[in-house]
Amino acid sequence: MIQKRSMKTLAAGIILVVAGIGMLIYTYGTVINRLNNDYYSKNFTTIDKTALLKLYTAPKTGVKIYKTRNSVEFLGKNVSIPMVAGPKNAKSMYSFAVYGLINPTIIVRKDAKVTIQFINEDDDMYHNIIIVNDRPPYPYMSMMIAPAFEGSFIRPLPESSDNKYPTTSGSFIASRTGTFHYICQIMGHASKGMYGKFVVMDNLTEMK
Repeated sequence: MIQKRSMKTLAAGIILVVAGIGMLIYTYGTVINRLNNDYYSKNFTTIDKTALLKLYTAPKTGVKIYKTRNSVEFLGKNVSIPMVAGPKNAKSMYSFAVYGLINPTIIVRKDAKVTIQFINEDDDMYHNIIIVNDRPPYPYMSMMIAPAFEGSFIRPLPESSDNKYPTTSGSFIASRTGTFHYICQIMGHASKGMYGKFVVMDNLTEMK
């Protein structure tokens, strides 16, 4: 009799544990879905392969490219930076490209209005970009890192498909000098090397 009661108690306990785990999974999934709905970009368009390839070519004025030190200077007070995530010319999909350079140091003037045209060339993963104060190495969960400049966070874009590449843009003022970093905040991406330096200077002639 005691053994039967013990078995019933054990069975009831197992049912409660399973029900509790199920509720936790349901709650976690609901929260994650809500976060994803708020986190991922809904406002984007797509460009074709021809338009994408044009973004790999630097304009003749307003930009200086230094391949030997893997850096790009944007000289104006109103600059546009085409930033490609998951570029096909990179050894790793955890990379950004600017005019064909992989994870280059980007240099702009203080108080410049910076517009990042963000494109996801990767056909396998979402990517985003944000300018941050934090320096590497980055944690696996880097989504909570705050932007260094208001407006410098761009929400994740979906994978490319059928030679259609999602794109969106964001603008901010580089209001203070210093060395910052641009990173991808998707889980594990920055920790695997998806980042580069973003330098704001008073005088670009310092870079020689």
